[in-house]
Amino acid sequence: MPWLLALLVIVFTADTISASSLSDFSNDLATDLGPLVQLLGEPVTKQYLSEATTFVDYFIFAMAPIGILTAVVSVIRVCGDSALRAFIGRAQESETVVEAELCTSTSRDVCELFNKGGVTRVLGRPKILEIVHVSEDTTPFAPNPNLSLNVGIVKLPSAVFYLVALVGFVIQAGLLIMAAVTAWHPEIHWRPDDNDGSSPMEPSPKDMEEASKSIIARVPAPMIFILGSVFMCLGMFLCAALVGHSTRESTFLRKTLRKPPRTRLYWLQPGNQVIGDQTFDAFAFAEEDDKMLKEYISSRKDPSKRAAIYTWIAISLTLGGYVAQFVGLRGMSSYISITQLAGSLAMSFLRGCLRMRRLSRTDNRLAKMPDKVLRHELDWMAFEISRHGNGDVGIAKSGIRKTTMHTLGRPSKSWSERPPGAYKPP
Repeated sequence: MPWLLALLVIVFTADTISASSLSDFSNDLATDLGPLVQLLGEPVTKQYLSEATTFVDYFIFAMAPIGILTAVVSVIRVCGDSALRAFIGRAQESETVVEAELCTSTSRDVCELFNKGGVTRVLGRPKILEIVHVSEDTTPFAPNPNLSLNVGIVKLPSAVFYLVALVGFVIQAGLLIMAAVTAWHPEIHWRPDDNDGSSPMEPSPKDMEEASKSIIARVPAPMIFILGSVFMCLGMFLCAALVGHSTRESTFLRKTLRKPPRTRLYWLQPGNQVIGDQTFDAFAFAEEDDKMLKEYISSRKDPSKRAAIYTWIAISLTLGGYVAQFVGLRGMSSYISITQLAGSLAMSFLRGCLRMRRLSRTDNRLAKMPDKVLRHELDWMAFEISRHGNGDVGIAKSGIRKTTMHTLGRPSKSWSERPPGAYKPP
């Protein structure tokens, strides 16, 4: 990750830094490394965009951001017109590849499979079965299940996302306030470069008189930095929102969380599947009584939401804001550059922690016997459902005649679909 690279550079160069050369060091490292870190971070940026579904996610992405170039290229790949895609060298790229890399959706050409300790998005039409086990007749359910949105990522409480969003806002707003105060306040005014290391200085009466006239006109760098930062953050928010809104999520809420539950979700993946150059083993996962899903999310690509005009606006705001921010930094105190670098690294760390807990290898019920159940996965699942059904779900003791295997629709009366305009928690 970019923040690890920056920390290593700081650690290995710390011994050569003296107090008298703080300004030189910060100008050489922070002023140049800070904007560079904002451009890097392609893997983490793509991963975050491919899992963001709410406005809280987009807001967190825009606060003290990194991966600016990746965000711009990603929004062009997903929502840009043919001219923009040709400009970045993606004119002949398949939309299926874009969907697999940057979207949350699954389709007839993009699917999610369990691959030895994690969920992998693959191209093609592999075999995977999603089963809704109920004690009553039901209507069909979702095709091409979204493993990542439902079981692949261990969801944190919504309060954690709001807390990270608040921390990001405080960091970004605090940086802008610090830039304005240190440059424009007559009693604090810090010089951009101070070779003797004494950046904070006592203002003279002449400085106080000049400051009272038009300090903003005399020191335009903070205004350029502030406006550039605001535009860049707004552009990054639009990039994330455009990528996220290119898909349509249908959310089903479980009406009650009683024990034993009336419904139970199962996922079954046949073994020895060869997709591309990979071989996928058998996989089985089921809801536990103490870890029942409160909501089920199904995501589909929406080709009608290719907003080329908004894509141009997002690109212009992001790149223009970044350039203005960089120009403003060059005319300000080196402490602002250090603070911005620290804020970007801190937010990158927090964004990585939000979805760090994933489905592990031990969660696969067939992990220890992939070859024993080969071509008999449905038989194994039938026995498992029958065994659980005798006591947990209330199914008839005679077997699994009430179990249904679905491909499209609403699972049962125990689930209710959320209205399209309603808020969906992270």
